[in-house]
Amino acid sequence: MPNFLDLIRGRPSTVNKFNPYHDPADGQFTSGPGGGGGVGQPMALTPEGHLPGEFEALFEIHTAPGPAPTSPALTRRQTTVARPGVTRAQQERYFARREAIQRAMTFRYQGGVTSKQFVDGYLAEGFGGPEEGRMGRLILYHRAKGEDMTFQKQDADYARVVFNMGKFARNY
Repeated sequence: MPNFLDLIRGRPSTVNKFNPYHDPADGQFTSGPGGGGGVGQPMALTPEGHLPGEFEALFEIHTAPGPAPTSPALTRRQTTVARPGVTRAQQERYFARREAIQRAMTFRYQGGVTSKQFVDGYLAEGFGGPEEGRMGRLILYHRAKGEDMTFQKQDADYARVVFNMGKFARNY
């Protein structure tokens, strides 16, 4: 897609952007292929809403002692406790990573595609080599195709979790 200002000034455009989930015929986003394959691998939460493997490394669940509940509607009280040696900063980083994934799983574009599906589609295409952009954006490159994609906030935060970078890098 040409850069508008370059066209006005009569210069050749250097912008090379594309969106594999955008149908130019009707302007709608479509759902793309799932799965990984890029440098970063898509991440998901367990049905309980935890990052697999990371939650167990940092926390343990304690169930209150006492007799078993007499009704299926009642449950024993459970508390999540940090494992010995886990710092507050590590706990906060875990929850920031989890929240970024949750936002990506719930934010939907026109056409019903989630932010997570949108980013995962680029990962499946082979985009990688993330680089911080301006104003909180993140740029992924596909070197073989000579293309790049700039992600906005919600997409960029999820991609930072996937690529383990910036304020979403694991510190545990």
